Amino acid sequence: MNKVLSGFFIILLFLLIGTALHHLLIPILPSSVIGMILLFIALQLKIVKEEPLDKVVSFMMSSMPIFFLPPAVGIMVALPLVSEHLMVISMATIISTIAIIVSVGWCQQGLNRRKR
Repeated sequence: MNKVLSGFFIILLFLLIGTALHHLLIPILPSSVIGMILLFIALQLKIVKEEPLDKVVSFMMSSMPIFFLPPAVGIMVALPLVSEHLMVISMATIISTIAIIVSVGWCQQGLNRRKR
């Protein structure tokens, strides 16, 4: 139980730091993204250990489908508006998916080179 609480505390601490940086320096990025980037850097530099985060992350990942229910219901409610702009939504989805795949691939290749 103590490790779970410390894991939640670490995640909330990085979210708080991300929120502070969002308001002070970087209003372009959402505070949660800034916090995740800082947590990633802290994990890579071994400032934060992985063990306290394991159970918390497992719980959050198993609960993730619940968070997709409200947007799905919202899409169903706005179905006429969505169908009116279906081509634009489809193009944005395709382009952003390709951009994400390419950027994740570049990051993974960089991390693989760094490991060697």
